Amino acid sequence: MSELKVLGISGSLRKASYNTALLKACAELMPAGMKMTYARIDDIPLFNQDVFDAGLPEPAKRFRAEVAAADGLLIASPEYNFSLSAALKNAIDWGSRPPNQVFQDKPIAIFSASQGPMGGARVQYDLRRILASSGPMCCRGRKSSSALRRRKSTRTARSPTRRRRSSSPS
Repeated sequence: MSELKVLGISGSLRKASYNTALLKACAELMPAGMKMTYARIDDIPLFNQDVFDAGLPEPAKRFRAEVAAADGLLIASPEYNFSLSAALKNAIDWGSRPPNQVFQDKPIAIFSASQGPMGGARVQYDLRRILASSGPMCCRGRKSSSALRRRKSTRTARSPTRRRRSSSPS
């Protein structure tokens, strides 16, 4: 069996990024037969459909080729203003444009290192939501928000047979 190639993508551009450090730790813990390389996203220009149509800039070509060549992706992203970084969203925009969406059918794992009280939960939600349009494996089998709303609306807040707690001491 050939070696599995995992592409690590950090949504942080900081030199002392917790997310980049954790990606490197993941690479050290990988079992035999797996190898991680790292995508560079700091030099990718802002997405512009006119530029895309005229011809991909070299950094965008490189990123798309790295994603396409990988057997799977490991994305680590901090949470900025309740969502993902502009650099990571921009890289996803360059990779998700047809034809040949590079995220299509690609296994993707997502994690985050965050000092915030939510621990990066919102960035992970947003990443799944954004990537879902490109068809990666991280986003399949999830219930839609409308299905979740229907399920919630059928439940009652309190069962009529449930005993209420008394506020008076017994």
